[in-house]
Amino acid sequence: MNSQKNIEKIESFRQELHAIPETAGKEKNTSHKIIQYLNKYKPDEIIKNIGGYGLAVIFNGKEAGRTIVFRADMDALPLVDKQTEPGKKAHLCGHDGHMAILAGLAQKLYINKPGKGKVVLLFQPAEETGEGAKRILSDKKFTANIQPDYIFGLHNLPGFPLNTVIIKNNVITSASVGLTIKLTGKAAHAAEPEKGKSPIGVIAKIIDLVKKVNSSAHFNDYILATIVHIKLGDKNFGIAPGKSEISLTLRAFQNIDIEKLKFLLVTEIAKICKKEKIRFDFEWIEEFLATKNNNTCVKIVQDAAKNQHLPIQIMQKPFSWAEDFSQYSQCFKVAFFGLGAGEKTPSLHSNKYDFPDELLQTGIELFYKIYEIAQK
Repeated sequence: MNSQKNIEKIESFRQELHAIPETAGKEKNTSHKIIQYLNKYKPDEIIKNIGGYGLAVIFNGKEAGRTIVFRADMDALPLVDKQTEPGKKAHLCGHDGHMAILAGLAQKLYINKPGKGKVVLLFQPAEETGEGAKRILSDKKFTANIQPDYIFGLHNLPGFPLNTVIIKNNVITSASVGLTIKLTGKAAHAAEPEKGKSPIGVIAKIIDLVKKVNSSAHFNDYILATIVHIKLGDKNFGIAPGKSEISLTLRAFQNIDIEKLKFLLVTEIAKICKKEKIRFDFEWIEEFLATKNNNTCVKIVQDAAKNQHLPIQIMQKPFSWAEDFSQYSQCFKVAFFGLGAGEKTPSLHSNKYDFPDELLQTGIELFYKIYEIAQK
C-alpha cells in the first residue's frame, strides 16, 4: 500500500463524507460510514456512541506509554442562503476533511503499528453548537476507557498560506456565548400607542448599552458584544407592538471576562426593563469557553511541524472565534492549532467553501509525527 494510493483513498473518503452532511447531534450515517471504513485497518477497539454518535478508535502500542488523543469534529452546517432548499446542509467548515485526516492516520497506524502507548482517534459530534465535547467528557464510555495524557486537534484555516501551522501558547480561541432576550409589554392600536407599553424604548437602550460595554475598560482583555438579530412586532400597520426579541453574541479572550460580560449585560438590562415596566426573559445559547493550550503540547506540535518542514506562524493574539475543543483544555493537557488552507480559499461557513484535499496528507503525517514525539 504505497503513499500515493493512500492519498487517493483518503481524498475519495473525504468526498464520501462530504456527500452525507449531518448537522449537530444527527451524525448517525457519518458515524456508520467511519466505522465501515476504519474496520479495514483493524484498530484494537472502536467505542461507539460516545457523547451521541461519537467514536473512539483505539490503536494500542507494543509497550506501555502515553495515551495520545487526536480529535476531529463530525457535524456539518445548515445552509442559510435564501436561494437554497430549506433544511439543506453541507460541510462548510471542513469537518469532512478533519475526519478524513483521522481516517488517514488510522491507515498509517495500521501500516506502522504504534511502538509505545496508545493512540485514540476521537470523532466528536456537535462541535458547531458547543455541546459535543461536553457530552464526550460526561460519557462514562470515555471517562472509564480513555485517560488522555495529551489531546491534539487542528482546524483548517482559509486565509493562511497552504500547509502553514498556526499556533499559540496559552489562549488560542475565544470564549463565546449567545444571549437571547425576550421583552414583553402590552400591544395597543397604532393610533393610540400611549395605551400600550411598547418595548421599543428598551431595545433602543440595549443598543446604547452594547456600544457602551464594548468601549468599557473594566475587563482584563478583549471583549465584544455583537447584536445579531432584532425582532419587534409584526408588519401590521394597525398595531403598536407589545413584544420584542433581541439576540447578541458575546466574546472574550478570557473566561473570567465572558462571565463578567454576561453578568453586566443581564444586570443592566434588568434595570432598564424595571424602569420601563417591561418584563424580560433571557436564555444562554451555544456556550464555548476559551481554548487554553498547554506549553508542552505546543512545543510538541512545533517540533513535529519542523520535522515535516512545514512553515510555522505564531499567533500574537487569540482568534476571536470559538471552538468547543476548549472543553478538553479545562481537564487535560492539549494543543489546538490551525493548518493553513490557502490564502485564496473561500472563508469557513461560506457556501463557496470546500476543504482543500491538498491538506489531507499534511495533516496525516503531522499527526503521526506528533504521536512519535509525544511518546519520547
